[in-house]
Amino acid sequence: MGQDSYICGLDPSGEMNSILRNDKYCTILEEEEDMFSDVCTNDGKKLWEYGIVPYVFNDNVSDELKKLVMEAMKRITRVSVIKFVKRMNQRDYIKISDKGKFSSYVGRIGGKQNLHVTKDEIRWPNTVGSVMHELMHALGFYHEHCRPDRNEYVHVGRTSRNYERFKESDVLCYGPYDFESIMHYSEKQGVMLIPGVNARIGQRERLSDGDINALNNIYPAKYYCYINTSGYPNSYMLNYVGRLRKRRSIQRLIRRSQTQNLYYRLKLPRQETNPLFLSQLFNGCSFP
Repeated sequence: MGQDSYICGLDPSGEMNSILRNDKYCTILEEEEDMFSDVCTNDGKKLWEYGIVPYVFNDNVSDELKKLVMEAMKRITRVSVIKFVKRMNQRDYIKISDKGKFSSYVGRIGGKQNLHVTKDEIRWPNTVGSVMHELMHALGFYHEHCRPDRNEYVHVGRTSRNYERFKESDVLCYGPYDFESIMHYSEKQGVMLIPGVNARIGQRERLSDGDINALNNIYPAKYYCYINTSGYPNSYMLNYVGRLRKRRSIQRLIRRSQTQNLYYRLKLPRQETNPLFLSQLFNGCSFP
């Protein structure tokens, strides 16, 4: 795979689109539906720094479609540290356009990258879910039915890029095969369950538990740590002022400053503000 950029999308024609430069275009058949996804890029350069994704809307996106896209973004940010922000002058960003189909590159490719959406309730009944599918591609997710172990669960009779089975060295897989992934195709899209497997595939209603777990693994929580070092001029501490730090790094700071009168202000993901998490973070130290 190397540094190739994959584009994945829903194109009702089911035919391969033009291939430009070294980009590989995958098409998806016309339907989308509701359920788990764990296949991610193993190229850290394709991830968005700090999980922040700048975006702009093309003028051809209606206000109604914008609201649906914003709802899809909200559902992703609600369960992760991902933040979609309106582009100011960031170099890397996604441009969202209505092209009568759904498509996206996989991961951050650098500079402007197109993400196509549309509103067509006959072909794609759940617009928000279909947008979430494409946003997950942009965040670095491939299709669940392209996992290295997919042949143990489904039969894929098609050979286009959207159905290519990856080698274990090509991708990161989190957890067991996820039939409920929002990144999984339906039987109408050419993915069939093998005999004896009873599951629902192809849902476009929500991120599955597996999707959420994988998303939080490739974009782990980082925290803003603001410190008042009053009376404690330690250069090690100053490295943390106003910086984004991983949990382990903050725990190291706390261990080194247990006897000091310091004040911490942490900005935590919503799902990690419960007392149990805070107790684990501070390793028994008191906190407000």
